[in-house]
Amino acid sequence: MLFRAENTEAALVWIFGGVFLFVILGLLSFWPATRGHWSALFMAAPSVLLGGFLTWSLVTDLRPDHRLPDMWFLFPAPLAVGVVAILVWASVRYSDSSE
Repeated sequence: MLFRAENTEAALVWIFGGVFLFVILGLLSFWPATRGHWSALFMAAPSVLLGGFLTWSLVTDLRPDHRLPDMWFLFPAPLAVGVVAILVWASVRYSDSSE
């Protein structure tokens, strides 16, 4: 599948679809995180990595002449969801072990 420079709408569907997928994966990681299970880290890690890369692409202005996608404000969402899931996991994990 080729994406031409004249039509970037098809590429944006894949980009925002990936962002949505990683937000859902980060939200699903709350289920094991509330139980302190180790799999919460593996489910939240891709969201944190992708969200970090997308947020970094917003912060660093590599090309000042390029236009941001219309829904650029969704880029930090996977990072936020993943970090909160990891913090929930850590609070449950360490509160159980201190008893």
